[in-house]
Amino acid sequence: MRNLKFYITGIITIFLSGTLFAQIKGDIGVSGEYDSNAYNDFYGSSSMVGTAFLDLTTDIDLKLAGMILGADYSGSHSAYLSYLGISQNDHFLKMILWRGLGKDGFAGLGATYGFQLNAADRSAYDTNNFKIIGETKLYLSRPVLLKMDGALGRYQYKNLSRYNFDQSIANLSLNLFLPTRTGLAVLAGYKKYDFSPLPTDSQVPANITNLSPGCRASQGFGSNIGLSLEYSYLTNKVATVNSYYMPDTLLNEVNEYFDYSGSRVGAKITIKLEPAGKLALWSNYTSRSYAQLNAYSLPAADNASILTRQNLGVARLDRETVLGIDYTAPLSGGANSVDLRAGVYYLTNSSNDELYNYKKFLTYAGINYNF
Repeated sequence: MRNLKFYITGIITIFLSGTLFAQIKGDIGVSGEYDSNAYNDFYGSSSMVGTAFLDLTTDIDLKLAGMILGADYSGSHSAYLSYLGISQNDHFLKMILWRGLGKDGFAGLGATYGFQLNAADRSAYDTNNFKIIGETKLYLSRPVLLKMDGALGRYQYKNLSRYNFDQSIANLSLNLFLPTRTGLAVLAGYKKYDFSPLPTDSQVPANITNLSPGCRASQGFGSNIGLSLEYSYLTNKVATVNSYYMPDTLLNEVNEYFDYSGSRVGAKITIKLEPAGKLALWSNYTSRSYAQLNAYSLPAADNASILTRQNLGVARLDRETVLGIDYTAPLSGGANSVDLRAGVYYLTNSSNDELYNYKKFLTYAGINYNF
């Protein structure tokens, strides 16, 4: 299976880079990251990660009823410099057949395939994810834009097949653009994961349903400054077959394996520093109130098992605040440019579960070549 994945990736990469009928665009680069609290917990163990990445994209005119074939590939290799021998490979492939709808609109149908390969003791969490996708962008009238996308697929763990699930995903946004450079949008997101647990399985849910309706407002100031504000209501419902349910906490998106409700508020200011690049200042505040997950104390001692944590008898409540700065600067111009990217963010998670009451600082820097 691992060799098959490499063959598929190689074929698509060769296809994208070798076609004579389309213009290939993309970027290649390297980056480094320092995370002061890689495990997102009270103890705060740090890590350093080096990453090399490649992104390719192309559109091929099929000369058939206005149909265009779009193809994209993204791949990266990350090495954890703090832990020799631990690395991670991520690959994502997308192909979509689309056709224009009116002016600046389109409708498309295609597929995506992504997989992750981990080294050392994380190899049990290797994953692959195949989806059939549909996307639509349509101006209902010139200032009103409707965008929709959906997917049906299968998410699989290489060595944890009991956690495999079928997925249904849908997103919608209705956008209004005003002459004052104001944008208003109504947003809606839906995800459903369906599992197949045994009746006695206490670690696998029957299904997970996630809803995230929201709204967004944006405003331009002059030609170089933009502000956006976004709000989302979060609700996540988990159906189980066993009253003693407790999933593997190393799963991807593990928060979604528990019932919760909450909200997220975000703000972002983007400043063009022509010709010196672009600066983005952003912040998010997310609250999650868990319905059936209790808060626990820290282990009885620093070297004690995590199983010694005591139930505090109250539902877990998390409040996460993130402050971030991202900067992109062009080091060279023209069609084939080189960019410097750097950023920092600071996160605090205020939780009544003592293990998950933590802070972290993350910084990154990288260089990419655009072609």
